[in-house]
Amino acid sequence: MRAKLSWLSRRHVLGSLVFAQIISISIAARAVHTIDVQQQNRAFSLREVTIQRGDTVTFINSDKFPHQVHVSGPDLDVDSSLQAPEERTSVAFPAAGTFEVTCGVHPRMQMSVVVK
Repeated sequence: MRAKLSWLSRRHVLGSLVFAQIISISIAARAVHTIDVQQQNRAFSLREVTIQRGDTVTFINSDKFPHQVHVSGPDLDVDSSLQAPEERTSVAFPAAGTFEVTCGVHPRMQMSVVVK
């Protein structure tokens, strides 16, 4: 009987370690999502993007003139500095909701970020 308990204990410990490893991998994989959005021809390359809480959107100025990123929504209000050509601005979205993104230089540039 003692050998059987020992085998069951080892199996339980091994199962717990495997489960912990799976959870650890899931959390690590979840933390690395970044979406690139081009700013080109006075437009964002995406009209809408859906991401998860904690994800980041990087806005890349692909024009030969400046842009500026303004994000507004639940518990988030971001204004970037003026972006020179080829400059990147990254915005993390820590809360769920719908966020409106515009360019401060070109107000007709609009997109939405939906955070689940």
